[in-house]
Amino acid sequence: MIRLRGIYSTALAGLLSEAGYTFSDISEKTRSRIPGLRFSSESVRATIKDLEHHKGIVIIGEEDAVANIYSIIESSIGSEYSIFVRDGPYTVYRARIIEAVKGGYTVELPGRRKGFLRTFQRHTIGDVVTAHVVKPAIFSPVLEEGIAVSGDYVRVVEGKRHSVSEHIHDPQFTLELLTLASTKARGKWGVRFRSSCRGTEILRIMEELEKLLGEAERVKQASEKIDEPALVRAGESIALMYFSFKSFERFDTIRRRYYPTVQGHHLVKSLGDNNISNKVDELEASASDDSVNFSENYFDELIRVLSTGTVRVVHEKAMGRGYTWLAKASISPTGYIQLEREVESNGWYDGLRVEKVKGDRIFTLTYPSSRFLVHKYVDKEDNLKGIYVNLNTPLDFSLTPPSLWYLDLALDIAWTPGEEARIIDQAEFEVLRVSGLYPKGSIEHYLEAARKIRELLSHEPLKLLTGPDFLVRLQDSVWGDEATKILMSFSNRLRG
Repeated sequence: MIRLRGIYSTALAGLLSEAGYTFSDISEKTRSRIPGLRFSSESVRATIKDLEHHKGIVIIGEEDAVANIYSIIESSIGSEYSIFVRDGPYTVYRARIIEAVKGGYTVELPGRRKGFLRTFQRHTIGDVVTAHVVKPAIFSPVLEEGIAVSGDYVRVVEGKRHSVSEHIHDPQFTLELLTLASTKARGKWGVRFRSSCRGTEILRIMEELEKLLGEAERVKQASEKIDEPALVRAGESIALMYFSFKSFERFDTIRRRYYPTVQGHHLVKSLGDNNISNKVDELEASASDDSVNFSENYFDELIRVLSTGTVRVVHEKAMGRGYTWLAKASISPTGYIQLEREVESNGWYDGLRVEKVKGDRIFTLTYPSSRFLVHKYVDKEDNLKGIYVNLNTPLDFSLTPPSLWYLDLALDIAWTPGEEARIIDQAEFEVLRVSGLYPKGSIEHYLEAARKIRELLSHEPLKLLTGPDFLVRLQDSVWGDEATKILMSFSNRLRG
């Protein structure tokens, strides 16, 4: 049984229904669009919902259900980048303390993996503690101390306070739930009531709560007998899927089987703006013209974001620590985007291996859907200090808040005057490669592009800055992205 929410719901409901799946929680709007959907009151085995920025989805639940759904979507629609983590949220481990770090400890997990234990408790190196995953990751998940056991409606977590999902708005029902928690769960156990409690009889919720409290006690007793790193209780598995322009088009095609769908539906919906989203819905509901192409609206909104002068840029890392930077933005008549920022502190450019000086400037060249960001570093006198090329998923943007967005792929190329260009972070990239995080074929594309950029930087470094068409042609030849076509469409919208 599947719980389904988000901008991809109609397409995914139809696709998964054809694959034989039944649903337990789906919006009335989606139900009305696809007749013949099968429903069940049995336990939810997987939940599918949008990532916060709508550029992809998260699938979370039982391992086999997550893996199968992930496989169906990958084969039917494809993704730009995807991750599957078997031991996801609320997986309970016995973990050995190996090093004190800021905010907690580095711990050893089974299989010699490492994790970060976020805690204010004091421990001695070598101690073995019970902890559960709160932020899953391939290499170093974040954990918190205590047992966690999750069900359809309730989650029981050791050492936490009782709480209710922010999606439950009925104050009387909220009071009933908190009263139930304070009556049944005493002492060390905290109860979290999930959004799925809405519309569910309180007796059914109580039965699950009692069951989970018993399970939590048994898991705690069993864990205390283990004195080495070990998996104590499996939690939920999780898959992240990030989509590209091609994926959006395939979603449109699939959705069109069940309901009138304009071209660019998922592309513009992914921007996260309610006004634009409502316009799309109104047009489709009237079924007046399903040949309208909303892709032009996408370019218009991008121009608006860049025309504000200063733009927010989100550098995301899947299941990692990304960052955000601000830059002055400008657009050339041919559609290239330039971002400029000034360095505010002294330090070191690790990738370039040169000194960072306050007052240095960084000019970044890119374009819509670009898989590259070319960073040029200059000092106060405009002397070139180096060039750094970031490889990423196709450059996209959001409207809530207005910002450019890309997913970093841990593969970069650096060049400094007098030296040959180097591929940076290739060791990290290879680890990701072995882990099978990329769709098949895509990883070889990134490596091929990195090698060609390294060759160009080693022999004609300024060509990337004076002739950026090289990157567009490279993207088209390696990925077949139609980057030239997209850039031309964008520059045509600039000219009105």
